[in-house]
Amino acid sequence: MTWCFRLRFDLSKRVNFEYNEAAWVITDDGSTRIVMHPADESETISGAKRLSLHGGSYETEPLAVTAGEQWRDWLILAFSSINMGVDFGERNPTGGIFSPYALETASKAAETQVLNDVHGLMTYRCDPRPIFLRAGPITATVSSHHEKLVEMLNRAVASGASITPRERLAYELYSASFLESTADARFVMLMMAVETLIELQARSSEAQALVGTFLDLTQKSGLPSKEIASIVGALRWLRNESINQAGRGLASTLTGKTYGDESPEVFFSRCYDLRSRLVHGVAPRPTTTEVGLRAANLEHFVSSLISRSLPDSTGV
Repeated sequence: MTWCFRLRFDLSKRVNFEYNEAAWVITDDGSTRIVMHPADESETISGAKRLSLHGGSYETEPLAVTAGEQWRDWLILAFSSINMGVDFGERNPTGGIFSPYALETASKAAETQVLNDVHGLMTYRCDPRPIFLRAGPITATVSSHHEKLVEMLNRAVASGASITPRERLAYELYSASFLESTADARFVMLMMAVETLIELQARSSEAQALVGTFLDLTQKSGLPSKEIASIVGALRWLRNESINQAGRGLASTLTGKTYGDESPEVFFSRCYDLRSRLVHGVAPRPTTTEVGLRAANLEHFVSSLISRSLPDSTGV
């Protein structure tokens, strides 16, 4: 028994991989063969938005896994060097939707092994040559009742409400988040929307005086001028409150509301902590489930912030 790996990855709508053949044999030395194929219904690689890299054969499954991981990393380096973004399914929460029973039944009918079309890296027995099974796209839809829209529009017109440039930008980012297919991207986009609404306030006079002391000491420190300039720039930011502190102040305007059973202030702080862990690469990374749940509640939080100028606004 020998083992193969398969690495399925997806291209974004605005990315094309120009290779007008049905398969790209990257290497074939007689014992190991690495080949790329369309993983959708496209006839050529250039027409595909879903591709798969197949490698084999390997004596053991761990060897196949190691080889697949290595080729994935090489592809990441290659794609990044040509400014090409690819989704390798690293944050994909499942290994496919079909149960073992369904796959066994399909394998008997097809007289070959039938496997889930995993988004990402998987291994399988090389023989018999498998069929990869997937369902059609499943799209989550957010619906809005016409009556509710009419009510809120009438409320806005009657109150003569207006929005600030910050709120307008926040709404653009909020709307863009609905176009993102991954929980990570949706969450980060929504946090960007919140941060556009944050206006940092000056710290107390006592705190600013303390910062002034540090500035004076830095400028007289005798350090190299470039290092002094860098430290001074960082210290000047300390004259104002932190983003986390200012964000909690903004969240406090949503009196009486809860998000995921948390007060607005607590909810924002935990979202901000999650954002920091996510974008600064803190290990272990937040799970997809954790990010997805936060993003779902964050949608309502951002909605509430943008629409809070409406009288008795519900923010939904």
